[in-house]
Amino acid sequence: MGQPRLPLVAEVLPVYDGQWAVVLSCWYVALFLAVLPLWWIVRRRRAAKRAMIGGCLHCGYSLTGNTSGTCPECGTAIPKASRPA
Repeated sequence: MGQPRLPLVAEVLPVYDGQWAVVLSCWYVALFLAVLPLWWIVRRRRAAKRAMIGGCLHCGYSLTGNTSGTCPECGTAIPKASRPA
């Protein structure tokens, strides 16, 4: 038979009569499973940066001098802990 081929992404192979198997490469599965955690990390870092520089946690609008407790750009309520002094 020879050496088994490794699929580039996915390959459907016949196993038994009327049965099939889907073979996936490990790098493809790892990449797929890494997308959501990376997206979560990027969102958390952006929110932390916005809070650090005094921006709205939702849209990033500068809240310098804002005393109303809501973002004038998007209307999100600003927690007291993240309001600029």
